Amino acid sequence: MVEQSLTGIYIFEKEKFIYVNKRFCEIFGYSEEEILNDLKPTDVVTREEVATASENIDKRLKGDVDSVRYTARGKHKEGRTLWIEIHGTHIKYEGNDVITGTVLDITERRLNEERIKNLNQELEGKVKNRTKELNDKLLELERMNGIFINREFRIKELKDKIKDFESKK
Repeated sequence: MVEQSLTGIYIFEKEKFIYVNKRFCEIFGYSEEEILNDLKPTDVVTREEVATASENIDKRLKGDVDSVRYTARGKHKEGRTLWIEIHGTHIKYEGNDVITGTVLDITERRLNEERIKNLNQELEGKVKNRTKELNDKLLELERMNGIFINREFRIKELKDKIKDFESKK
């Protein structure tokens, strides 16, 4: 079942992976042998994420927390960055302190969230601009309405004066 999982599954000691499933290998682009023989857990995250990953590993191994869940930037074998969601729990395995957990590749979700955020900002900008345009038009209409009303009052005054003038003749 673990080998058929859509989630990357791992077990590692502080500096060494001791188990990874097929999906874990696919997420990062390495073979199982490369991961088990050559990589440390911090090798699959970007340089900027190493301190956070190390801190989370230490917290679990020291017993400060049992488990953590966080999002980080992962590092694919080909060098590209991907977004991953990591969940890991401290357990005893064959008498040793290890961390077992899951990794989800959330790159597409993260990119879609960024697209939505950008579209929302663009839309908010358009709404703001359109609202300003409409307010400007409203002010112009109110100004024109004032001019027309004043013109009507002036015409009425002139008609009244003409009537007065004609009646005095």
